[in-house]
Amino acid sequence: MKVVRFGSRQDLPAYFDMACRFRLPKAAWYGRAFRIGDRAAAHVWVGNWRSMNPNRRLVVVEDSCMPEAVHSRFLPASWLFAGMVDEIWTAEGRGELLPRPPGEPIYHVTMWRIWLWVRRNGTFVPTIRPPESVFRSADAKMRKLGIPPRFVTIQPLFDAIYDTHRNGSLNWWGDVCGKLASVFPVVILGDVGNSGKLTAPPGAYPLWAEGLTPLESLAVVYRSAAHVGGATGLTLWAPIFRVPTLAAYAHWGLRANGSTDTRPISFGAPVIWTPLNGDPAGLVEETRNIWSGKAVEKGALHASAS
Repeated sequence: MKVVRFGSRQDLPAYFDMACRFRLPKAAWYGRAFRIGDRAAAHVWVGNWRSMNPNRRLVVVEDSCMPEAVHSRFLPASWLFAGMVDEIWTAEGRGELLPRPPGEPIYHVTMWRIWLWVRRNGTFVPTIRPPESVFRSADAKMRKLGIPPRFVTIQPLFDAIYDTHRNGSLNWWGDVCGKLASVFPVVILGDVGNSGKLTAPPGAYPLWAEGLTPLESLAVVYRSAAHVGGATGLTLWAPIFRVPTLAAYAHWGLRANGSTDTRPISFGAPVIWTPLNGDPAGLVEETRNIWSGKAVEKGALHASAS
């Protein structure tokens, strides 16, 4: 186990188990690795917790060796929680035994129930941004393709292997890309392995073929005028960066009997629902409003979650 110390707070200790090692009694939801979207929620939750508990000692436990963390390991705890935590304990090998930190667990209910609480009650305003070294590498890849300074990012989601209701048809995403690219410069993001499955239309830049790291993808989203994406990680991160976001969700409401929420939260920029597999014309019109500064904010931080 590797231990990195960042702070020296001494009040009542607590820990955030991002390694999912210390299952709480009867917590059937526990144990799934924190993927890219989960880490967005974790950043916001720990920021809220810290704002309410400025002097309590907090340890984060991380295991980036879990197979499900193959992408999210590139969003390390040291970046996610800079200035918020006192120590990070990191597993250095798959299955390594880790000691339970002292104190109260703050990952105490499913993360998406916490996310619902944040939507209704949160006061933390994120200021996180990718490291400057990541901006430099992402900018170099954008220059290689000749991407102009102002653009829209899109991450087609058609291959989710769990919660498959999140997937749009490949033809729909292709239609959306084509219609958007006829009006705006469009930068396509996603897994490099998917880059051959959707042909970039004129006006679109297939940046996903350049093999961006997850942090480089976040840096490109950070620079974008708007982001279009399905119910996945980048769509949660874009509003954290105050990038206007069009969220292509099949369902736009609470889930699990009203106890959880997976929709992006606005921290100042518009968050707009666009129906998954719906009419692309409405999506293009909403993007036009964002581009011209006429979009109406939806899904504000303190808005009702209904």
